[in-house]
Amino acid sequence: MPRLHLVGAAVLTGDAAGTVFETGHVVIADGRIAAVGPGAPPPDTGAATVDASGLVAIPGLVNCHGHAWLTLPRGLSDDAALFEWAELNAPTLRLLTPDHFSGGSEIACFAMAHAGITTTVEACRYDPGIFAAAAMSVGIRCLVGGLARGPSPDPSLRPNWPSLVAETEAAQGRFGADPRCRFFIGAHSPYSCPPDLLDDVRREADRLALPLGIHLAETAREDALIRERHGMSPARYVDAHGWLTPRTLAAHAVHLNADDVALLAARGTAVAHCPVSNAKLASGIAPVPTLRAAGVAVGLGTDSVLSNNRLDLFAEMRAAALLQRASTQRADVLTTADVFRMATLDAARAIGWGGELGSLEPGKRADVVLLDVEHPLGLTAQRALSDVVWSAGPESVRDVMVEGRWIVRDRVLTQVDEHARREEIRRRLGGRAA
Repeated sequence: MPRLHLVGAAVLTGDAAGTVFETGHVVIADGRIAAVGPGAPPPDTGAATVDASGLVAIPGLVNCHGHAWLTLPRGLSDDAALFEWAELNAPTLRLLTPDHFSGGSEIACFAMAHAGITTTVEACRYDPGIFAAAAMSVGIRCLVGGLARGPSPDPSLRPNWPSLVAETEAAQGRFGADPRCRFFIGAHSPYSCPPDLLDDVRREADRLALPLGIHLAETAREDALIRERHGMSPARYVDAHGWLTPRTLAAHAVHLNADDVALLAARGTAVAHCPVSNAKLASGIAPVPTLRAAGVAVGLGTDSVLSNNRLDLFAEMRAAALLQRASTQRADVLTTADVFRMATLDAARAIGWGGELGSLEPGKRADVVLLDVEHPLGLTAQRALSDVVWSAGPESVRDVMVEGRWIVRDRVLTQVDEHARREEIRRRLGGRAA
């Protein structure tokens, strides 16, 4: 792979210090970042040069929680809280086939690539290899795993345990050698998994040396159910079954008390914060400032397009800041720099990839997004960060690189013929689902 110089961009490195170069360069070699700095890099006759003047270079965005398999039925139910929403969706979701999961996963990966999401966490119901194949075809990085669930709350759904174990091992065998693809194993939630299932899933994750994933403390109703059944909070309940560990990613974590927050921090468990989905489903506002102050790694997630309608981490950054500010009446409770980190470096930390992703620093994997962001007075360091968080969106994404290879160039996917694939999915699945 030839060396590549990206020159002339405003570079938001996303490093721990928040370093920004108003006009800088990024040098890429062998799929990793070799150098980052101000001005132009040293001359190198063996390198290709990309003129990124007028653009903003940022680390690839990291989506900490999603369900791509739910992409096709977008808009099915838009005005219900979580438990009612799930009941309304169930008759349609029962009819989905592996073809629907595959088609939905592809379309979700198209959208995420166009939105500058270079890494995503996919929580599927069946066969994680389906999403891994879609992600690899588009070129985005993924951490994918199935969420085991018991017969409650919908006993009509096809069981997925223990079949997920064999499916996960098969997917590892197929994709595990690719540095862009990793796997986890998980449980849907405290309320849908009886104690013996939680124990079984954790044992299998331990045996396979895989991370754990779970929806946790998403709604007040969940909190009440678990307290009634088990006499403790959802966090305490799953911890009693060995689920809060440094390799666990807990999605949502909305209804936590101070003891729960301290417990997550002590266990080293990370949180995927999904502010738009939580707001749409009337679940509440997660205690993000408290979690971050306690040292919990908190990254942003979109959740599914059935509970959000967009795969857009720019919108999640804004929603995360706005909801906290509105609910606390403090403008500094979650800053612009904070939410940018939650979509990049903190998100990479939350999924166990912090040493390799989330910032533009030498030695890290070359996942880079170039944004076409225009400010009427020019892009200073402060204006560049402000516009990325408060003004930009997927429409601003011009080019996307993963592992040193372009997967979007001039707003066109490079690894697949998107138009042809969308038409094929429509033809195969019928109607206008894609």
